[in-house]
Amino acid sequence: MLCVRDVTELRELAAEAGEQKRRLEMIGEILAVSEEKFHHFVESSTSFIHENEHIIRQHDCADTSAIAALFRNMHTIKGNARTYSLQHLTGVVHEVEQRYDALRREDTSHAWDQQALIADLERVKTALEHYSSINEVSLGRGPRAAGAQNGAASLTVTREAIEETLRIVDRTDDNDLPALRAMRAELRATLRAIGTERVADALAGVTGSLPSLAQELGKVEPVVRIADNGYRLRSEAAGTVKNVFMHLLRNSLDHGIEMPAQRRAIGKDESGHIDIDVNVHDGALQLTLADDGRGLALARIRGIAVERGWLQAYEAVSDDVIAAFIFRPGFSTATSVTEVSGRGVGMDAVRDFLEREGGAIELRFTDDRAGADYRHFQTVVRLPQQWAVKMADATQAKQEEALGG
Repeated sequence: MLCVRDVTELRELAAEAGEQKRRLEMIGEILAVSEEKFHHFVESSTSFIHENEHIIRQHDCADTSAIAALFRNMHTIKGNARTYSLQHLTGVVHEVEQRYDALRREDTSHAWDQQALIADLERVKTALEHYSSINEVSLGRGPRAAGAQNGAASLTVTREAIEETLRIVDRTDDNDLPALRAMRAELRATLRAIGTERVADALAGVTGSLPSLAQELGKVEPVVRIADNGYRLRSEAAGTVKNVFMHLLRNSLDHGIEMPAQRRAIGKDESGHIDIDVNVHDGALQLTLADDGRGLALARIRGIAVERGWLQAYEAVSDDVIAAFIFRPGFSTATSVTEVSGRGVGMDAVRDFLEREGGAIELRFTDDRAGADYRHFQTVVRLPQQWAVKMADATQAKQEEALGG
């Protein structure tokens, strides 16, 4: 027969076991993410949390633009946490996002309460700090280690590549002009590569999350093809590119690519195709995304614009004008709210991220079906040109130097 002491001990052990299990799960989640990517995630999330705290303290009462910014930032934290499968953090962030969503919808059961909003933000901050503490203290994977690895292995440039370059320097004859030219080109190429990252690597976390998202949507995992054309991203660009394409790739899979049965019926592969092309054009780094889905739902977008009073039913406007409505805060074509979509955040967040960094975004139609209900299109993202490094140029330079060019 169990006594009170035994029951108390059992409860304590159960609580302890539950906490240990949660910690082990969090450790497993963290270990599944590279040190560098985890560090960038913590930095990015911390920045969004600080921005939200500043917004909340600036407003004593509800403000539409403030609420939109709060929701956009928290939705991005959640999207990135889901990308890396940080389940415990995702749950906390989702609860806070729900409060912001209620404020957006002017739900009378949720009024603007500055102290409550700050308390919610503290919950998110505490959860993020818990993950960060486990990463640094328990696993020994601190920001400094991540930063150090960025210079050593994140091309980026591997330690072996650097050592090979040093060996070339050591064995080069100071009196051999062609060899000296080749050595200089090799050094320039290696130094040029330090602090850069392949676009595919920058987006690896996002593209890696697409199979589970596809399963959640009842779709087949898409084929993502990235043509970087020899361009790499400087380290300061990786975070913005990841945040932007987290929204674009998820939207492409959710809204663009059809359900498997629909695709089969029109002779398409069940798995959709998403293409990303990287180039420099008109003095800007340009990343172009396109999928083989049914296209932009112009008729649906126009209908929503009319419902919301943005457009009169009788107005004749171009497809470009209709397409631009998707950048309005709160816009969504989803018929219901899910974990993935329907909350009216996405393209406005993308444009906001890009404009902060001196970038821009546009939609470009790729067919001649003006006025159709659906039109195929590309999403063109532009960023400062200095964020791009053309490694092919470095290779060519090495060859030219070796030939005395």
